[in-house]
Amino acid sequence: MYRTLMCCLCACVTLSQLYHHKSLLKEVTHRRAAAHAAQLRLAQAELNQRGWLGEQRRLAFEVELRFRAERQLLARVQEITRIVDVKQQREYAARSLAQRNAHSARDDLRQHTVWHSVAPDGSCPAEVPHWEWRLLLQAAEAVDPVLQYEALLQLGAQSRLTQSELLRLTGHYRTILRNPEFDGILDTAHPPCSSEAFAKMTGERILHMTCDDNPRYAVDDGVELLPYDGPVRLSGGETVVAYCGGEINVVSHPLRQPEIITRALSVKPILSRRPNLLIFMVDATSRAHFRRSLPKTLAALDRIAKFGARAADEGFPSGSGSSSSSSEGKLHVFDFEIYNVIGYNSMPNQLPLFCDVTPESLTSLAPNKCVWEML
Repeated sequence: MYRTLMCCLCACVTLSQLYHHKSLLKEVTHRRAAAHAAQLRLAQAELNQRGWLGEQRRLAFEVELRFRAERQLLARVQEITRIVDVKQQREYAARSLAQRNAHSARDDLRQHTVWHSVAPDGSCPAEVPHWEWRLLLQAAEAVDPVLQYEALLQLGAQSRLTQSELLRLTGHYRTILRNPEFDGILDTAHPPCSSEAFAKMTGERILHMTCDDNPRYAVDDGVELLPYDGPVRLSGGETVVAYCGGEINVVSHPLRQPEIITRALSVKPILSRRPNLLIFMVDATSRAHFRRSLPKTLAALDRIAKFGARAADEGFPSGSGSSSSSSEGKLHVFDFEIYNVIGYNSMPNQLPLFCDVTPESLTSLAPNKCVWEML
């Protein structure tokens, strides 16, 4: 009995030890499996990282190759553009040279500026480009590159300027349009102006208006609008603003004031001989546009510069062999070729010429006064 009990007790102890060993073995096996899984995941992550690095290097290499190809293509396009521009400039130069030679053969009166020379019949110079400024405005405001290209293509056909020059000009014009100083001043819509004149003033200072739509007028800077019932004689004022419905005409007629002439003649001259100076300034226009719009005025100035006081003599020979110096007639013409636009309206453009100061300088001296009040 005792032996049997001891055998059962030993068997229980052995089973307990076996179960304990089995539990320990299972736990160790689980931990080892978890450790191997962690190592496997770490190895997989390292492989993925290496793969990503390799992919990143490959992509960077492809980007570098594409960038080099784009730079080579851009350089090629720039070279082709330069070749085309040089070819166009040579064609334009040859065409202009032929036109100048043709004008020189027919015109005895040479102008001091050959490139802008006026034709013998008084027409516009052939060398000055004629183009539609709306195309330049359209190219400067265009957001779609296709529309900009179409506008520059038409502008190039009209102006005979290369595409690179037109692109630079368009960029400058776009910068001007974006300048906040022109807000409310520059009207890019360019509404059509009425060419019909319904008001005029005769030599007896009599205002005549041809209008059936509530005609009215105001004299000088007067704020009162007067109804027009028929021809009216104006006693004072040099400028009349006439209204016909929604249309406006401005008519100017100089008012002779004898007291001003008497006062001017009574001033004793400071110099031994008074200078007679006439400043001919055309504001808000370019030099090329002046030469296109006023060819007869340009021809008259050139003739004065060449023949002096005898320029008005129609019988004076106009051939190149009969030219005389302007100093003989004591007349001189000075062309301010370097003088350019420095402001966006008349006042800042004229002050530096007449006063040798800028509008900002005058404003700083008297900040509460307008510029014209200090002149």
